[in-house]
Amino acid sequence: GSAKLTATGFLAHIQNEIIWQPYIGTEWTPINVGEVESKGIEFRANTDIRLNSRTSVHLEESYTLLDAKNITFGDPNNGNEIQYSSPTRSLFIAQLDLSECGSLSILTHYRGHEYSDPANTPDGKFQPVTTFDLTLCSREFSIEGIGLKLLLGIVDLTNQHFEDILNYPIPSRTYHFSIELNYH
Repeated sequence: GSAKLTATGFLAHIQNEIIWQPYIGTEWTPINVGEVESKGIEFRANTDIRLNSRTSVHLEESYTLLDAKNITFGDPNNGNEIQYSSPTRSLFIAQLDLSECGSLSILTHYRGHEYSDPANTPDGKFQPVTTFDLTLCSREFSIEGIGLKLLLGIVDLTNQHFEDILNYPIPSRTYHFSIELNYH
């Protein structure tokens, strides 16, 4: 097999950052933050493992540590986290490929806490959440020169109820079915 590991650091000083926030119903309003410092690091790792001539496993992880703060001098929210900027995020993917059948993938999404308000109040705090998605993908079949794949997915397998944006709940468990056609 093969493996790859990368790390990317970032540091940004932003003047007059505009953050769009929900206002009333479907209306959004811009909020200006005088000065923002955003810094962090993203780690990425992946590996491919061949179990035999017809079976392989792909593993991938992306993990981000973020520190995005209001550093506007004289602002009552100086030192607070920027709204909707989670200090931790992770995406883990495990995929089992069976050349005779297709593939099975499991995705694990993690989002640390977030605040919906610039004051970082307890009422505006979204708790961390972890969700799991499952995808089955058939191998490609050929019907009169047209490649055909069937995909079945379940998003939010454990049926978490949460919001990423205040008053905008994420849909609970959803099912997806699709047919992919490839003309050769």
